Amino acid sequence: MKYVYPAILHKEDGFVNVTVPDLPGCHTFGDNKADALLMAKDAVEMWLWYAENNDETIPAASETLPIEPGQILTLIAADTEEYRKANDTRAVKKHCPSRHGLTIRRKKQTRHSLKFCSRV
Repeated sequence: MKYVYPAILHKEDGFVNVTVPDLPGCHTFGDNKADALLMAKDAVEMWLWYAENNDETIPAASETLPIEPGQILTLIAADTEEYRKANDTRAVKKHCPSRHGLTIRRKKQTRHSLKFCSRV
């Protein structure tokens, strides 16, 4: 799914911090604005991906947020399908019927012949 959430950027201790108030605990930072925005996109996508995978409620994005002097309000676009394709590394168990399974045959104790399942 595709989402857009507002985020607040502010400088602190030489870094650019990013907070996404609508997503509890979603905070990150970067060395500069560009880095911080890339990190924010990743953090938002990870937060939403986790919520989708665990059937958790995904909060609606705020229309506006109050900001203080020195803060920047921006929008972060997130695509959980793209995030899932790039980062979901869960193992997939594939069944291979025994008649097409791995067969090892010894030939004169020096050579081995292997047959692998071609249908996966």
